[in-house]
Amino acid sequence: MYTPPAFKDEDFESIRATIRDARLANLVTATAEGPLATPLPLFLDESES
Repeated sequence: MYTPPAFKDEDFESIRATIRDARLANLVTATAEGPLATPLPLFLDESES
């Protein structure tokens, strides 16, 4: 997926902090009836790199 430079984050600690703070994401899917947003919990395994 293309990420515009203004939104690109390669700092792993910053990414971990975002996951810790948000704890919930929305997966948006295009369907024939229109967009469908599905809430997904974010789990962070600190032992993974």
